[in-house]
Amino acid sequence: MRATLTRRELLERAPATLLAAPLLTIVGCGDGRPAGRATNFGGATMGTSYGVRISDLPTGIDTRELTAEIERRLEQINLQMSTYRADSELSRFNAGGDDGWVEVSPATRNVVDRALATSRLTRGAFDPTVGPLVDLWGFGPTGPRAHAPGDKQIAGAMSRMGFSRIAASPTATALRKADPRLQVDLSGIAKGFGVDEVARLLDAVGIEHYLVEIGGELRSRGLNLNGEPWRVGVEKPGRGRQSVQTVVRLHDAALVTSGDYRNF
Repeated sequence: MRATLTRRELLERAPATLLAAPLLTIVGCGDGRPAGRATNFGGATMGTSYGVRISDLPTGIDTRELTAEIERRLEQINLQMSTYRADSELSRFNAGGDDGWVEVSPATRNVVDRALATSRLTRGAFDPTVGPLVDLWGFGPTGPRAHAPGDKQIAGAMSRMGFSRIAASPTATALRKADPRLQVDLSGIAKGFGVDEVARLLDAVGIEHYLVEIGGELRSRGLNLNGEPWRVGVEKPGRGRQSVQTVVRLHDAALVTSGDYRNF
């Protein structure tokens, strides 16, 4: 018998738990305000999964309509920023040359601006032009590879990187690259943008107590069913049985995680 469960199996066997690899949310115990109308739903998005937990659903809200609206917004983000879809704005930009400005949506421009600002702040430790290196290691749309790349291959991929060679128009929602080989990959920031967008939708309909998760990135508002801050368990890295390393209490806060123990 296998020692671990897949994300889908765990969700099916324990529907009260929201898995957010590498995180596991935990419902706290104890006295708090009276339980509201608990609502949990989720699905697939951005090559991973999303989940929404609401501890006090206001009356009059149709959860089917709310779910459909959330999934429409997440699909729109995919069409804007996915590197796995040839028809996305980002894929079209990556496929183009260096002969001029490429018009993009305000949302894509906003995320690229944030990514480039983070690159400057970290002196390139975060670089949204890491696409060639992501593909080389088998984590991009080209699919996995059986062996690690060699030094020359890595050096070649890195020669096609450089956040300073991406320009954003000061007067329009347009981008331009100085090298046609540059490939922008927003995987390190787009899920967080998706979480924020889902949170905005929940805020807009008057939901005051929720936890949103996309692929290990979370945002909380209000309290859980027990009237306590949301409790999120950070999974202990390793190949054995799944267990919790530590628990973080979230109240009107966000948490972003990343780990390399599931993918080499």
